[in-house]
Amino acid sequence: MALIKYQFKNYIRTYKLIAPFVTFFTLLIIIYFYSGQPIMSSFASTSMVLLFVTGWITVTIIDAESLQEKQLLFTQLKSKSTYLTNKLIFSILLILPLGIVAIIYPIITFRFEHIPNVIEIVIGIYSHIITIIVGVLITTLLKTIPKLSYKFVWLIMMLIFLFSILRVVIIEAFSISSYVLWIFPPISDFMMMLNEDIMLILNKDFLIINIWMVVYLVILTTVLYINFNKSEYI
Repeated sequence: MALIKYQFKNYIRTYKLIAPFVTFFTLLIIIYFYSGQPIMSSFASTSMVLLFVTGWITVTIIDAESLQEKQLLFTQLKSKSTYLTNKLIFSILLILPLGIVAIIYPIITFRFEHIPNVIEIVIGIYSHIITIIVGVLITTLLKTIPKLSYKFVWLIMMLIFLFSILRVVIIEAFSISSYVLWIFPPISDFMMMLNEDIMLILNKDFLIINIWMVVYLVILTTVLYINFNKSEYI
């Protein structure tokens, strides 16, 4: 907890939070410019926007500390894994308010076609949280790859996010691509489900996609910790 407080104070002083937050709020206002919006597909749209903003914020969080500061923290904590865990928790907690705002804003401004019920709100919150976790893990993993330049981190991150969102569409157009695109998180499959009626979402397919997502996150987290502990710096 002390490390998270330190990271918060250290990060706030960089003012790097302003640009991604302003960008997200601006896009949120644009998405909900008109009233009468469909609930679940709107949540899917804001979740996809949040994925890119999450990557942006995570990069700035990781770069907020110098190499010397990181080495000092490794020594104090006596564990690189503890440092990484705190960094991931801090990143998720810092970005989480954006997901909450994405749910609350259209409700209090009456932008939806009707007042969302409890199930719709819960699924909306869940979709934004999953998006944040995926974005934080993928971006952090890219930052742990040795000798990967800053520009390449951004390029690869954007490509991964794009392919994750367009995965289903690409597979439908080129079925052979499924043999390659399985390595990307099932964000597209999840978001496609949100375009269905709420009664059609809660079915066996939705459960399978969520199990797939959980398994993917477990594997991604494992790879991240292994790679981070082997790397000299992040």
